[in-house]
Amino acid sequence: MKRARVAYAGAIHEAAPLELGDGTAGLELEDGRRLAESQVVWLPPFDVGTIIALGLNYADMRRSSHLPRRKSP
Repeated sequence: MKRARVAYAGAIHEAAPLELGDGTAGLELEDGRRLAESQVVWLPPFDVGTIIALGLNYADMRRSSHLPRRKSP
């Protein structure tokens, strides 16, 4: 399920996309309130200073791809 962080009424909320009755797109806050997208301020998905790390094992990827092994210089 898609989720977003938004600011509304001076607080930060988690929100989910919602189709409003009149055919426009909106959001539903975690407390159940339904709002139009124009009523909120979109925030980044995580706080400033959050460290995101991604680790890959390239040796395993090479083995699974059946590519020939490169010769070292």
